[in-house]
Amino acid sequence: MLSSPGLALRSIATLLLPLVVILSAVILSGCVSDLDISTPEQTLWEASLQGGLEQPGIFGNAAAISNSSRTEAGIQMTGLAPGTYAWRIREQSCNSPGAVVGGEGQYPDLVAEEPEGDEEPESVSGETAPFRATMQLDGSYHVEVREAVGDERVACGLFVRQ
Repeated sequence: MLSSPGLALRSIATLLLPLVVILSAVILSGCVSDLDISTPEQTLWEASLQGGLEQPGIFGNAAAISNSSRTEAGIQMTGLAPGTYAWRIREQSCNSPGAVVGGEGQYPDLVAEEPEGDEEPESVSGETAPFRATMQLDGSYHVEVREAVGDERVACGLFVRQ
């Protein structure tokens, strides 16, 4: 569970490190023909997710780094039942979801595996999702996790600009 502040911060730092490394490698390698870096400012967004009343043991963290033309995001969840889950960043709030940021096909699925024997379920980390869309500084965004089959939302969290 990600209930302790120290564990939550370490989890966020662990999640952000690959995002920063990937973005830095792209910029330093000169492979920036399709990435507009004329505005070097990047904005970090973070979210803590919780399951609803019917899923009280589900928790997670998400982070996104956005610049003037691109966003890269990642997610880590605990407490998911075995199965495949979809996650998306959306405009607005959990109670009033808006459009998907970057499009539906931009986010890799989360797969929660069946634990072996008496083991506790492991946390599930999603691959980072890079897409050519931005999270506007004055925008309101949330991240949601849904069952891939049935489309029931199992967790949601509001992004906070850092």
